[in-house]
Amino acid sequence: MGLTRRTFLRRSAAGAALLGTGGVLGASTVADARSRLSAAQLRALRSAVRGQVLAPGDGGYDSARLLFNKRFDGVRPPAVVRARDAADVRAVVDWARRYDVALVSRSGGHAYNGASTSGDAVVLDVGRLNGVALSGGVATIGPGARNIDVYAGLARHGATAPS
Repeated sequence: MGLTRRTFLRRSAAGAALLGTGGVLGASTVADARSRLSAAQLRALRSAVRGQVLAPGDGGYDSARLLFNKRFDGVRPPAVVRARDAADVRAVVDWARRYDVALVSRSGGHAYNGASTSGDAVVLDVGRLNGVALSGGVATIGPGARNIDVYAGLARHGATAPS
């Protein structure tokens, strides 16, 4: 993962702010201030979806933001949305477009490169969309389905898929 000019400037500004406060603010405080959603954005997001919307300070936020790889435990996204269904996914994408907020998707949170989290983008967690169905030789697999669930679901019908 290369260092972009934008990331360099943001980190430099955060470091300067930290130095300017005499070290009173922690680095996570500076990052949180940079990535928080406004109250209006958060209200609009919560009203747009039926699934859970967790922001910093909400009960459950800290566990919802964590990935399998502990290397990314310090990343604090502006919010984590646990989509209940495809309509929630559409609503979050529409909301993000309206408010010009970046999104990252998370299926199982196992991306070794940390691609399923961000300090600047809202996490759209589709882990609950994990259905596995087989009809007429065609498998329909939800974006949140894990390999073990796919294999078990297809095995019930005498089928499998490479992964």
